[in-house]
Amino acid sequence: MRNQSLLDNISIVLVETKTPANIGAVARCMMNTGLSRLILVDPPADRNHEARRLAAGAYALLDAAEIYDSLDKAVADHHLVIGTTRHKGKLRKNMRSPRVQAEHVVPLLAHNKAAVLFGNEVNGLTNQDLEKVVETSHEWIVQRTGIEARHIADDDETTSVLGTKAAEAEYERGPHRGR
Repeated sequence: MRNQSLLDNISIVLVETKTPANIGAVARCMMNTGLSRLILVDPPADRNHEARRLAAGAYALLDAAEIYDSLDKAVADHHLVIGTTRHKGKLRKNMRSPRVQAEHVVPLLAHNKAAVLFGNEVNGLTNQDLEKVVETSHEWIVQRTGIEARHIADDDETTSVLGTKAAEAEYERGPHRGR
């Protein structure tokens, strides 16, 4: 049994891939780099086993791939969603190189699952797909909300537990005004 690593918290999400062969090629790259969670959104049928031919040994990864009919469902259990694009359009904000993005994401992987989205081979991710990507750097949050500290919930903490703790802390700070 292999040890849990930060790489286990990274999912590669292929959105509406056009050819099964590309799914196999991605699986092979994932296996070679230590990534193990492949998610497919509305993949094409693979009647001729093209994916397996190009997977070259990454068959277990292909067999374990999760398949969803929508991007929303595919990334529902991820805390970070990272879109990829080759286009530098006016509407595409907060673009970073893969190396710079990794510097931001790696420290968060101990307590968060990240999904890296790749669009189809022809058009890439749509603007609607990219709208699902929310920039969550410290600077972005402080600039837009004024929030300077965040708490990442433990697996056994719910939002109601966190809300109760926040209310208790505020109560302790007093003074209180009745209504």
